[in-house]
Amino acid sequence: MDKQREQELLMQASYLEKNSQEIAQQIEYFEKEIMELDNIYNNLSSLEKGKGNESYSALGKGLYIKSQLAEEKILVHVGTNVLIKKGIDETRKIVEEQIKKLSQARAYLMERLELYNKGLRDIMDEFGALEHNHPHGHDHAHIHSH
Repeated sequence: MDKQREQELLMQASYLEKNSQEIAQQIEYFEKEIMELDNIYNNLSSLEKGKGNESYSALGKGLYIKSQLAEEKILVHVGTNVLIKKGIDETRKIVEEQIKKLSQARAYLMERLELYNKGLRDIMDEFGALEHNHPHGHDHAHIHSH
């Protein structure tokens, strides 16, 4: 195998592998965010049915307090330290839109990840073909795809 071509393929493979790992981490982050938003969406549906009923509200880190829904308005964080009162339906629509945007971003990243993985497979195929044509070459590079 031509040493220059081998180096080019190794650099391409390294680039694709690094980017694949970064994209996989981003996909995992989006999936966690989507799950959290799904939970919020479901909780909003429960709130709608629970005006006046007692329930336990999460304070965070496993802490809950008994509470009663006095009104069907929610403070929604809309930017730099800005909160706006929204109704449950309106808030649910906001959450739904966020889920939609995150799902679209995740789908885009999954397409990119597949392209990078295809690129890695193509490089491995080229290495295999070159190695097959020159079975007694001196140095053989090995690429591992995840």
